[in-house]
Amino acid sequence: MLELQRNILESMAAGQSSGQILDSLCRMIETMVPEALASVMLLDRENRELSFLSGPSFPPGAISYFNGIAPSPDMGSCGNAALLGEPIYITDVAADPRWNGLREAANNLSIGSCWSIPFFSEKQEILGTFAITSKNRGAPTPFHRRILDIASSLAGITLRNHQREECLLQLSTVFRDASEGMLITNAQGAIIEVNHSFSEITGYAKEEVLGKNPKILNSGRQDQAFFLRMWQSLQDTGRWQGEIWNRRKSGDIYPEWLSISRIDNREGKPHNYAAVFSDISSLKESERKLYHLAHHDPLT
Repeated sequence: MLELQRNILESMAAGQSSGQILDSLCRMIETMVPEALASVMLLDRENRELSFLSGPSFPPGAISYFNGIAPSPDMGSCGNAALLGEPIYITDVAADPRWNGLREAANNLSIGSCWSIPFFSEKQEILGTFAITSKNRGAPTPFHRRILDIASSLAGITLRNHQREECLLQLSTVFRDASEGMLITNAQGAIIEVNHSFSEITGYAKEEVLGKNPKILNSGRQDQAFFLRMWQSLQDTGRWQGEIWNRRKSGDIYPEWLSISRIDNREGKPHNYAAVFSDISSLKESERKLYHLAHHDPLT
């Protein structure tokens, strides 16, 4: 059991894809349960469908039987496990009405028993199922149940890790390509990351500002009371937004619309601050021209 867990965690650390890791997990489980096939199904919460994610030892044509099944009382062991959020141990598939919706699959694949257990997201929502299918009828022994518990846990860890990586990749793309300037500081106020638009707006290259305080952008137009109100808002509500004048590397002073958010750690203490800002120089110039037209006679 420990070797199984170590192998899967090492595969994750090595950067293998979730598909490769789940295939390896299924094959390792199959060596521990002779004459059985292991599989992983993923629940699409939006469409309420299960998709066949891994089952390397299943015949190629078998996957079509299970792809797209709904979590429901007659859709086999996995359909019931995903519906109820609890382990489903069907010991005699031919005689069990919970397989009525998959009767053709059961007959063509000679499925005698199927044991399925769900795994969950970090929010404790059903993420998918891990199942052991056999041509033999029978109930799982305590050893089999232990294997299922561990395998479903490892499948859940693998897919949660994959989702986090996908989310980080999406956030990284948004951060990199955003038209607004963005910067992130640590709790002490030192800049740890900026995006390309930050450099375009301020004139500072990323390497010039890392480790420095955003005060390097201070134009001097705002007094101490302004910044005290800003930090009081961040302390009380975790956010602040408003108009501020900052200074580019060239020395030019420009107006921007700035939003700052405090990011807390699990203990509720500040861990980072994230700022998003837009250069509103063009907007200010348009406002100035409109004001001039409204208050001056164009004929004089």
